[in-house]
Amino acid sequence: MSYQPLPGVVGSPASAPARRRNPVLLIVGIVVLVAGVVGGLILIVSASSSTEDSVKKLARAPAGCTTTLQFDDTGTFLVFFERQGTIGDLDGDCSTAGSFHNDSDGVPDQTLTLVDADDKAVRIDDAAGVSYDAGGFKGEQIGEVQVDDAGEFRLTVTPDDAADTSYVIAIGKDPTANEGALRIAGIGVLAGGVAVGALLIVLGLRRRVRGSTATPAPAVVGAWTPAPTPASWPPAALAPPTMPTFGPPTSTPVPTYGTPWAPAPPTSGGPPIAPWSSDDPTRQQPPPDPFSRPPGG
Repeated sequence: MSYQPLPGVVGSPASAPARRRNPVLLIVGIVVLVAGVVGGLILIVSASSSTEDSVKKLARAPAGCTTTLQFDDTGTFLVFFERQGTIGDLDGDCSTAGSFHNDSDGVPDQTLTLVDADDKAVRIDDAAGVSYDAGGFKGEQIGEVQVDDAGEFRLTVTPDDAADTSYVIAIGKDPTANEGALRIAGIGVLAGGVAVGALLIVLGLRRRVRGSTATPAPAVVGAWTPAPTPASWPPAALAPPTMPTFGPPTSTPVPTYGTPWAPAPPTSGGPPIAPWSSDDPTRQQPPPDPFSRPPGG
């Protein structure tokens, strides 16, 4: 007797679910990572560039001169002692175009006089806190002025030492105002891009399960194949149960017995002894027959 396995058992086993990486997440992660790094660096570099551009736009008045300044906006402007930089041709009573550099440790004693177009003096208050070193210019805040009306103003810078004219007074808005915001934004974009991009790359590199169907095994010659049972609804009605039938009672058969037991003949010599004979004292005498009649009766 040979054993034939069922279909589906013989042959190659069902293939395990395939695992593959997610290329979409991988590509998106790389793009986000690169964009975050590039964007963050651009913003950080732009912070320094923003400060440099703002510093170059400050209005400047050389020491020892009266210079005409044009204010197009109103508000609070900062006044800087600029010890290093470059100036061009200015509208005033003297021209000191070129570069300058002051080696003093502090701010020299001087007098600053600012008047508007009506020769009305505008007060300059002492203030500090902002400094810059960008684009070849180096300066520190020494005061601030409130300008209520736009227009032309004249600034006269008079140092106590008439020979000490190797510096400039610069006026304008805070050149470092946008640097801090751009630098923080750049760091945030850089960190966020690296974090999100790295997370997407990790998720893209993880292998995920892809569903697959098992390959049916080849048919085996001589193997038993169960016939499919067609499904139907509603199910076929069941036949009613049959009641048991009873016949006439049968009589119990009377047991039959075989031939009564008889003793085996003796194996030794001598005359045979009749059954139940009184000559053999070892034999038990048969019981008297209750239905026998006595002799002569």
